[in-house]
Amino acid sequence: MNSITIEQTQEEMALAFEVQRNAAICAVRLSRSKMASQPVDEVLRGPVVITVTVKSRTVEAPKGKLRVEVDFRIAGEMVAQPAESKKPAQRETVISLECTYAVDYELREGFEPSAELVKAFKDGNVIFNCWPYFREYLQESVQRMGLPPLTVPFLRVQPKPPKATKKDAEKPKTK
Repeated sequence: MNSITIEQTQEEMALAFEVQRNAAICAVRLSRSKMASQPVDEVLRGPVVITVTVKSRTVEAPKGKLRVEVDFRIAGEMVAQPAESKKPAQRETVISLECTYAVDYELREGFEPSAELVKAFKDGNVIFNCWPYFREYLQESVQRMGLPPLTVPFLRVQPKPPKATKKDAEKPKTK
C-alpha cells in the first residue's frame, strides 16, 4: 500500500478551493469508533490484505459553520487458498477499525457555500484534513491490540484523468 488517492476534476478542485478560501478549520472530534481483532497468534500466521474505505457527508451545523463527518474503515483480511484449487479463496477478517470524525469549519461572514461547493470540498479537502488524525488513531489502536504498528500511507489529492471521448477511442493508436 503506497498511497491512497482522491481524484477530483479540475472543476471540483476549483470549487473546493472556493470553500477553502472562505473557511477555517476550528474543530476535529472523534465522534464514533469501533474496533476488533483476532488473537495475535491468529493475525500473525500469514499475510494480511488491508483495505481502506472513506466516506464523507455534511451534517447540520450552527449558523456560520460547516460540519462534515468522515467515516473511515479499515479491514485486514487473511486470504487462505484451499488445498483444492477449484474452490475459491477464503477470506477471514482478522482486524477491523471503523471511526468517524466530525470536522467543523468556521465560514467567513457572509459566505454561504452552495451544495456544489460543499460537495467538492467534503469529498476532497475535508478527507485530506482528517487523514492525519485517522492515521494516528489507527496506528495507536493497532498497537493497543498487541499487533505490530500499521502505518497508513499518505493520502494524495490529484486531478482526475480526463474522460476518454468516443473520438479518442476511434483514433488509430501509434507505436
